[in-house]
Amino acid sequence: MNPLVITVNVKSTVYCDFQLRWYPWDDPHCFLNLKVTNVPSFGLLVDGTSTVTMRPELLEEYEVVECRLQETPHPTNNLTLLVHLTRRYQYHLWTTFLPTSLLAAIGYGTLLLPLEAFAERGSMSLTTLLMFIALYTETNSSLPSTAYLKHIDVWFVFSLIFLTLVINVHLMTFLADSESAGQSVRPTPSRHLTHVSAPPFAKRVRDRMAVPKRILRMSTVLFALVFIIFTLVYFLAIV
Repeated sequence: MNPLVITVNVKSTVYCDFQLRWYPWDDPHCFLNLKVTNVPSFGLLVDGTSTVTMRPELLEEYEVVECRLQETPHPTNNLTLLVHLTRRYQYHLWTTFLPTSLLAAIGYGTLLLPLEAFAERGSMSLTTLLMFIALYTETNSSLPSTAYLKHIDVWFVFSLIFLTLVINVHLMTFLADSESAGQSVRPTPSRHLTHVSAPPFAKRVRDRMAVPKRILRMSTVLFALVFIIFTLVYFLAIV
């Protein structure tokens, strides 16, 4: 008895329900139910020897990890094809995480500028925030829409809050400096018109800038620790 081999080329569009909470490090599975209509309901048996002989290794956004037929205990004409994919995340590393990390570093760098350079600190941090919002808007338009936060959305939200808090620190130092300046020139009423020697000008300026400088120093250390800890936790969570 000679074996009979039939080859049929079939092209179909299939929609799979993926869970994208860990996007772009998701590891989706897709189950395809195939029904062979030209054989009886007891005509096919899928066991350990049944294999998928040809499959692509790389897709546009995914790598194909596994593609196999699910075994059936009894002969049937319904087949279940399991496709295990893993997303190719390298694209987002270069186009999303690298630019946003550089913007966060530039925003953090404004905390290292001198206290007197408020105009430069304010303009640089605000420009960085606006550039980040533009990048986030452009990137978000190409991401899959979900009703929940994806892993990449968490990164965007943290970076947005990080840069916003940097601007708030600059505003706090400006307000603290203005308040100290107002107190240093405020006259002290006295009932006796006696001559009181004023402290040297350099000392008054130094005392006035003590609080804003302390705010900047504390913010520099705190923001660095928060960013490093968040980055470690963020990327260790996907391991």
